[in-house]
Amino acid sequence: MLGIGLVGLTQLGIWLVLFAGISIAGLSALPLEVTEKLNLGNLLHPMMLPVLLIFFVLAFLMYSLPFAAVGSAVNSEKEAQQFVTPISLLMMLPMMMLSAIIIAPDAPRVVWMSMIPIYSPALLMMRYALGTLPWWQGVIGITLTLLTLYFSLRVCSTAHRRGRLYAGPHTRPQRSG
Repeated sequence: MLGIGLVGLTQLGIWLVLFAGISIAGLSALPLEVTEKLNLGNLLHPMMLPVLLIFFVLAFLMYSLPFAAVGSAVNSEKEAQQFVTPISLLMMLPMMMLSAIIIAPDAPRVVWMSMIPIYSPALLMMRYALGTLPWWQGVIGITLTLLTLYFSLRVCSTAHRRGRLYAGPHTRPQRSG
């Protein structure tokens, strides 16, 4: 899991370097009047990189733990597919709502969804980049996510212990909690 996380960080670093290079090249080609209207202050904020890294780590842990629990509770990929699909659909909801989030990032439904721990890392990062995240909502979202990670880690370790470390019959998903 650590290796996949480091690959994700490497990919994120490559994207950031490419984004910076393309942005500098593209902005230098635009007339001055256009660049003044773009308001790039939020995207080029000095705290953007540390916040991005914090939310990346939280998102990686939040999204990898359910998959690790499923992987330890089943014996084959075919069995895992029926459990992975609902998890994947839940995690895709912020991306499906992306246009609504960009149009109204401080709408009540977006604010409340950003407090749900499985959506917090993605939605809080989007709202931070758009400049609509109050510090106290970020603190609440991160705290709820960390608490959920703690309890998820406990559940996943129990699933792993029952699914892989005990020598015995096939572990049923309902016994993994």
